[in-house]
Amino acid sequence: MIGFLRLLSRALFSLACILLIIPMMGITWSFGARNATRTIMQGAFAFGSMVWGIRIRTQGELARQRPLIIVSNHFTYLDLFVLGSRIPAAFTPKSEIRSWPVIGLMCIVSGCLFIDRRASKTLDNKRRLTEALEKGDIISIFPEGATNDGTNVLPFKSSFFSLAEEHSIEVQPISVVYTKLNGRPLDAASRPVIGWYGDSYFFPHAAHYMRQKSVDVELIFHTPVKGSDFASRKEMAAFCQSVIEKPLAGMIESMK
Repeated sequence: MIGFLRLLSRALFSLACILLIIPMMGITWSFGARNATRTIMQGAFAFGSMVWGIRIRTQGELARQRPLIIVSNHFTYLDLFVLGSRIPAAFTPKSEIRSWPVIGLMCIVSGCLFIDRRASKTLDNKRRLTEALEKGDIISIFPEGATNDGTNVLPFKSSFFSLAEEHSIEVQPISVVYTKLNGRPLDAASRPVIGWYGDSYFFPHAAHYMRQKSVDVELIFHTPVKGSDFASRKEMAAFCQSVIEKPLAGMIESMK
């Protein structure tokens, strides 16, 4: 019964928030107020984190340089709440999300940069990201390209790291480390409650998660790096992956 009440209250609060912020972001974005739109979205993610029981502890701080590219591991849609509540970033969801009910509209009005995963569209994707960076945005990229079951970090795709090389932009690695569910250490049994991967559908998974009391997560900001520090973008991608993986070792081991 308590789980159902959590689900109901969180669903109602989330719907009210969505109905409020979509028009606000639509207005600010249409007038070109990029910073205002990002601030509204950051506030919405912070409110959503509180409502959804996401307890975030941070280490380090966001780099001050703008534009900026941030890269992180990707385990679940909750990553967006965690990152979005602390960073006024433009996220880069896959293009299919554009047509999703509610979520797609939120992505559109908040200025998300949709990424077409087809290899033939790589140059078009880079062009859109370059335009956003030229306007001073913070771009959030998940180099794994997809979520996974949390027992490892998928190899980082290096294509978008070329943006840092070509435009002398700093890249900041960030680790998102889930540590507890309902106050208990995360393990193999509780992993699927948080992790969204494989063929699971969003709404049933979110409904199950919203019945839970809380999730604890650590957001770790690592030292930014530059393309000039590496011989190639692949070397840069591999380095960022190694930095992000280190704090995840405990979480990964507990979930095997």
